[in-house]
Amino acid sequence: MNKFYYELIIEPKVYYELFLDLVSSLTLDAIEEQDGKIIVRSEENLSNIEYGVKQFKNELEIAFDTKIECKISLTTKENKDWILIYQNSVKPIIVDNFYIHPSWEKPKENLINITIDPTLAFGSGHHETTSTCLKAISKYITPNKTLCDIGTGSGILAIAAAKKMQL
Repeated sequence: MNKFYYELIIEPKVYYELFLDLVSSLTLDAIEEQDGKIIVRSEENLSNIEYGVKQFKNELEIAFDTKIECKISLTTKENKDWILIYQNSVKPIIVDNFYIHPSWEKPKENLINITIDPTLAFGSGHHETTSTCLKAISKYITPNKTLCDIGTGSGILAIAAAKKMQL
């Protein structure tokens, strides 16, 4: 990971789709659209794309014989380890007799431990639906029961049921 990354923000007041099409054709980096802004972030220098967007704006002004308002800014920002920042924000959770924790937290005695490393999208067990299902599993699942978990996501519910059936 580089120490810095580049952020190019393009904010056209008109012809937004034309600018978006141009930027999409100039980079393979992800493009974010936010409140009328086109945002590109990359560890590669984006000055060539910035130049191309400025030239495109000038050519549009000539073609349409009008002044086009479009803010264009390129900045260098300090890179952060976003995964580490996220991991530091993940807290273990206890639901009834289940203890769901990432691998960097220690298991707890006298609880059913589920070690799962969540991703940025899901998997921590904190969602209300997951907690409610864990309570139901804790209450109703016993050895020799059958359970069908459809759409397991991170698998927390399937893991919890399997562990509960083994007790």
